[in-house]
Amino acid sequence: MFSATLRLHRERLGLTQAEAALVVDMSAEWVSKCERGLTVPPAISQEGALERLRAAKKPGTRKGHNTSVSGPCPPPQDSTNTNPRASG
Repeated sequence: MFSATLRLHRERLGLTQAEAALVVDMSAEWVSKCERGLTVPPAISQEGALERLRAAKKPGTRKGHNTSVSGPCPPPQDSTNTNPRASG
C-alpha cells in the first residue's frame, strides 16, 4: 500500500512530512494526505515519489548530496595547506 510505503521511506530518512515534500517535489499537505490514505495518486506519481525517496540520503550525510532537504551543497574548500608548521 502506497501510504505505508511512503511513510516508511520518509521515516527511514528521518524526514518530516515537509522535508519529504521537498524531496518528492510535492506539498507537505500532499504527503500528509497520502500517508493517511485520504488521497491515492496515480501510479506514475507514486513511482516517482518513491523513487526520489529511495535515492535520497539522510540529512547530514556527505555522500550523494542528492536531496534538497538540507539546501545546496557548500562550495569545495580550498585544499591549500594553511598550517604554519608545515614544511614547504
